[in-house]
Amino acid sequence: MTMRGTPLSSRSDSKRRRSPTRRWLWHMIGVLAALGFAANLIGAFLVYAATHVAPPAPWGPQHWLPPKTANHTTPAAFGFAYETLRVPGAVGVLELWHLPLPSARGLAVMFHGHAAMKSALLEEARALRALGLAVLLADFRASGGSDGEVTTIGWREADDVLRVLDTAATIAAGRPLVLFGTSMGAVAILRAATLRPLPAAAAILEVPFDTLEHAVANRFRALGMPAYPATWAVLLYGGLFVGLDPFAFRPVDFARSFDLPTLVIKGGADPTVTEDEIRNVVAALPGPKQLTLLPKAGHFGLLRADRAGWTSAVAGFLDAHLPTPPR
Repeated sequence: MTMRGTPLSSRSDSKRRRSPTRRWLWHMIGVLAALGFAANLIGAFLVYAATHVAPPAPWGPQHWLPPKTANHTTPAAFGFAYETLRVPGAVGVLELWHLPLPSARGLAVMFHGHAAMKSALLEEARALRALGLAVLLADFRASGGSDGEVTTIGWREADDVLRVLDTAATIAAGRPLVLFGTSMGAVAILRAATLRPLPAAAAILEVPFDTLEHAVANRFRALGMPAYPATWAVLLYGGLFVGLDPFAFRPVDFARSFDLPTLVIKGGADPTVTEDEIRNVVAALPGPKQLTLLPKAGHFGLLRADRAGWTSAVAGFLDAHLPTPPR
């Protein structure tokens, strides 16, 4: 009887031939796993650093975090008299600057963007004063002169908006309030309207993003990087670190509760908020609304990028919705 099959020596040679291939595959799997772990670790670090600032103590386990943004100048540098106010906030004290104006037609209450501070809006404050408004500038939590170590990109800052408005209503003494917010400040104003009615006559919102997911994805694209799956990782880490549902962070939905007359301003050269996204937000606003596109402007500094276009749009909007300034 004849036995069929592969000789033992041939089978051993085959195993030896396959072994280097298997080792190479396992090596590559190990390298990819290590790279994935490192990428996640770096991503988690960057997200944590974007939502937290170093605590006041000069040393400690969180000293590696970026410092809180500091106000780099004061209204005095612009020749304005002002007073510093400190009001209770949800995580400590909020610092405000009040720039009074005799015979003002209203009070502009101004909120800055992410990783900024109230002094970053002094140029816009000067422009609004020239249009007849007194000004109240606010530092959000974890910014400028305010307390706190965590920012939520506009979600919990909505509570800061409400607390500042309580003070603004007293200062205004019956004059109309005009809300002004840029980027995160605009989003915080929109979300504040979902918490309770806002005691204001009108709002000027610069570049509010329509969803947090789009805002993150657009930043990756602006860097020339694929938006996904990195965007999902950032959202998941961010939600974990600050305790919110990032996929429910949708200012386009907040806008449905915002019935104030609203001027929305968008920079045409802004890579982080698209025109379609801005139009989604504007379409959701139920009240009187106006969209102004400034082709040369980016995400920040819209006034400086197109002073004439910005001033014309804001002046016309205020004239339509506020009393005429006294002469």
